[in-house]
Amino acid sequence: MAFRTATHDVVEATRAEIPAVQAFAEANPGYTWMVEGRPVPPDLAQVEFDELPPAELSYGRIRRLLAWERGSGALDGWIQVVEDLLAPGIWHIGLFLVAEARHGSGLAQQLHGALEAWAVDGGARWLRLGVAAVNERGARFWRRQGYAYLCARDVEAGGGRVNTIWVLAKPLPGNDLAGYLAAQTRDALSEPPAGWNALFSAR
Repeated sequence: MAFRTATHDVVEATRAEIPAVQAFAEANPGYTWMVEGRPVPPDLAQVEFDELPPAELSYGRIRRLLAWERGSGALDGWIQVVEDLLAPGIWHIGLFLVAEARHGSGLAQQLHGALEAWAVDGGARWLRLGVAAVNERGARFWRRQGYAYLCARDVEAGGGRVNTIWVLAKPLPGNDLAGYLAAQTRDALSEPPAGWNALFSAR
């Protein structure tokens, strides 16, 4: 087991669980529709398990995690983390999906809090992720978890769609954003775009 919440056990996935992950994705298609504009592909889980970071980027271990509810055995979350992406101590959250029926339940916050503590124990100094600009709910969630805007870049998603991705980072205890910026050269701090500011200007 990687970590746990009050209700869920989070374990590292094996390739034997690809069918279960595919079934989870098909039962929760909202994210794929939002960022790719298409139904969940029949090989989505296989592709995600096979995919590696770009060859030019340094990275460590890739962790593919599943959140199972104790008692019911329901698969309620799918998380992927890349350790030491860009530089030692930077842990990148490449995927963080919670079952749509659990949206608004507090499970996402619980999973993230447990993930953060687990990452600290594993040597992480910063958490990093990218959120698609079309994912306004996700952007608000990550800001509430303490992530700061760094920069934006356009990335091709599945189905040929190009999304603007907002790159965010969160310093973990004993670290700061200045240290993150000094540790790597890919992400430089820039002024948040109007779209980012508009999400929070009235909140």
